[in-house]
This record gives sequence, structure tokens and C-alpha cells, in this order.
Amino acid sequence: MRSGVDSTIGSAATGFWYAEAEEILRHLVPVRRRVLGENHNHTLLSEVNLAATISEQGRFPEAE
Repeated sequence: MRSGVDSTIGSAATGFWYAEAEEILRHLVPVRRRVLGENHNHTLLSEVNLAATISEQGRFPEAE
């Protein structure tokens, strides 16, 4: 999966599409962990985007 996916997700989150972005990221993160590995840049970026999306919704404890 290319990093363009993260750009699209980031844009969606910025555009107040948090629920949709979160749903996609919750599916994407485990796939990237399995396929690319835990420490791959794209995996880490997806995890950061998921945490930011959750945080932007005010669910701070869950974002950690």
C-alpha cells in the first residue's frame, strides 16, 4: 500500500470526515502491520493518523 493512502486519509480527517477516516484506518493498520511489519514507515504513519483522528474527536485516552 502506498503512502498516498495516508495522504487521502489525512485529508479526509482534516475535512471533518473523522468517522470514515477512523473506520478505514482501523482496517488498514493491522493489514500494514502484517504485510509491512510493525516498524515500517507506512505502518507507523497509519498508526499516527489513526491516533490523530481519534484525538480530533476528543477521545484522548483512546488515542494513546
